[in-house]
Amino acid sequence: MGRFNRSGRVQKVYVEDHPEAPVWDIDCVPETRPKGSWTNGTKAWSKPTSTEGAKWIGWFTPPRMRRQRKINSHWLRPQRTFSFEEE
Repeated sequence: MGRFNRSGRVQKVYVEDHPEAPVWDIDCVPETRPKGSWTNGTKAWSKPTSTEGAKWIGWFTPPRMRRQRKINSHWLRPQRTFSFEEE
């Protein structure tokens, strides 16, 4: 999944160049979503022809919710330690 994000953000990634990669539907991501909580995806484009331009047909990597680390999350809690006292 990460290989598509290595190119520049302004370059279009075409389906014809990556036939082995799965393409997700356009509607797999909700239209209305908070701006700060989603990561960018990689759009899948069809190559332009002489009669029409490039057409967006789906996602190679769909946008997803960003993992948020909150104060009360288990990521920041210290791990529980066990001590066995000998009597």
